Amino acid sequence: MSIINDILNHSFVKIKNPKIVETKLQKIVKDGYENLMILADFDYTLSKFKDKNGDECLITHSIFVKCTKEVKPDLSQKLEVLCKKYGPFEHNKEISRDEKISQMEDWWNFSHECIVDSKLSHDDIEKFVQDAPLYLRDFAVEFIQLIEDKNVPLIVFSAGIGNVIEMILQRNLGKIPSQLHIISNFMNFNKKNNICESFTEPTIHSCCKNSTVITGEQTYTKDIKSRPNIILLGDGIEDVHMDIGMVNESTAIKIGFLNHSIDSRFDEYSDAFDILLIDCQSMEIPLQLLKLCQNTDFNNLDAINNL
Repeated sequence: MSIINDILNHSFVKIKNPKIVETKLQKIVKDGYENLMILADFDYTLSKFKDKNGDECLITHSIFVKCTKEVKPDLSQKLEVLCKKYGPFEHNKEISRDEKISQMEDWWNFSHECIVDSKLSHDDIEKFVQDAPLYLRDFAVEFIQLIEDKNVPLIVFSAGIGNVIEMILQRNLGKIPSQLHIISNFMNFNKKNNICESFTEPTIHSCCKNSTVITGEQTYTKDIKSRPNIILLGDGIEDVHMDIGMVNESTAIKIGFLNHSIDSRFDEYSDAFDILLIDCQSMEIPLQLLKLCQNTDFNNLDAINNL
């Protein structure tokens, strides 16, 4: 019995082409950690979609809608209006990709302008994050600790707010591991009064999360160029393209979290992702696959069951 079959014993795991996935796994395991990198979305990928009570969690942007209702009601209302206006375009299959990108750019830029105009401080953001129902998935901490231990780069591509991601990671890990790199929208704070005065450029929205936004200025650029194998994690259909621009890519295993609208999106997601995790709030499967690289006996079930 292969490891793929063992993984498929989990009812929430779906793999359309098990043989292809097993071949990819064999290549990644054989090449080892030194040839591997991880590409991951953050919101509803590294973070949970639902909490332990089954209630929907927040994403990094929605903190500024939900957590500002009392302290900054105008901001909350403006962001809700923008969401209602532009949200339908994000998953609209009737418009061209160019039109969708244009709408997403407007949505993100207008939202960021509203946040800047509200004059939020760094302390405000920390308070929002502390109170918000935004949690890392089960086993996410162990996953990140393993990539640190094995010196595997983890590139987090997020259309959310990078400062919030850093705060969540800091709270759960006590630090930001040196192997973890966040490509996202960061708030710039005035050094004198600690008020948000701008956002970083370029704007990272849901249609442009890939390595083309990585510049040669980043210190990790050389390292990731030497790593041809990729484990990709995402929850949006656009996330399958996060490996675009990886010039030396050899083998990629793409793992998708299908969090909602399961029946209507299942076929599209099972075609796009190698491994599909249905209504799952855990990083257990990605962690198990990552641990395989420290085992030489790929077909031995104990290699995964005893990790």
